[in-house]
Amino acid sequence: MTFRTTSFISISAAMLALGCTEKEGAPAPREEAKEVVAAPTPSPTAEPTAAPTPAPEPVEDSKAIAVEVRGEGPAMLLIPGLACPPEVLQPVIDHFADSYQLNIVSLAGFGGMESVPAPLLPKYREGLVNYLRANDIKDATLIGQGLGGTLAYWIASNEPARFRAVVILEGSPALANLIYPNDELSKQLGPVEKYRDRLAAMDAAAYAKHRKFALGTMLSTESAVLKLTDLTSKGDPAAEGQAHFELFSTDIRSSLSAIQAPVLLVVGAGGTTDPAAIEATRNNFGRQLVGVKDLKISVSPSSKHFIQFDEPTFLFKEIDEFLAPKG
Repeated sequence: MTFRTTSFISISAAMLALGCTEKEGAPAPREEAKEVVAAPTPSPTAEPTAAPTPAPEPVEDSKAIAVEVRGEGPAMLLIPGLACPPEVLQPVIDHFADSYQLNIVSLAGFGGMESVPAPLLPKYREGLVNYLRANDIKDATLIGQGLGGTLAYWIASNEPARFRAVVILEGSPALANLIYPNDELSKQLGPVEKYRDRLAAMDAAAYAKHRKFALGTMLSTESAVLKLTDLTSKGDPAAEGQAHFELFSTDIRSSLSAIQAPVLLVVGAGGTTDPAAIEATRNNFGRQLVGVKDLKISVSPSSKHFIQFDEPTFLFKEIDEFLAPKG
């Protein structure tokens, strides 16, 4: 399957953004659903029929996260995405190294960090909240990508007074709804469970092959694919599968209204120049974020999932303008 150039949020492209593909046995998108991005969707509005799935209850975080602190200045917390060690955020780390005290998060199961038992997402969330409280971090900037973006929405709503700004790279508060907006969640969990189990059975060689294939859909250059394949294939395939499953079964849209900080969401449209497809990308994410009080969505037409590698100039222009003092 190739990356569709209509919009990142087309059904197949959204699945690819987490390493799931039809070829590899992940949930197959319905043919009729692919056409939802052919024209702009209506302006974002609340969905009266979408009942949010309750988020998992808080649990003991154990050794779910580790944090490396670098530099001095106002605090910035950086959370990487699915299967990703923090080195995948290296362009972002380098860009802000001289301006912030960077609190760089590693997630259990990824990049060689030891796994923890499921459930993973609530443990990541609790670990992050406990870290913020233990270190009395305030007036911080929060940056998360993919799964890290979901966690960023979550902790920004749990600890709203601690953040001055939230930056999300390709993150959704309800992944299943983003990809299948008209389907009941229960219809999708069966195939995702099978995908989780198949990942858990992979040996190191099969997992590296899986990562390279998945990243080939998420990056525009072969050199970046090879670099990130090396970084992400050091993780635990079972942890990737479990975290992907939990992303599909988590919906935190109902908590977004608690976020006090302004939010910037940066997404890629996958290489399209079609204004309708670009607007559809913006609207599909936007309809999930109607609860956010202060929201800006920026779409990079030429980027896929990893905007920091595909279009860093665009990304850092958007972030720097967003974080610049106002008035």
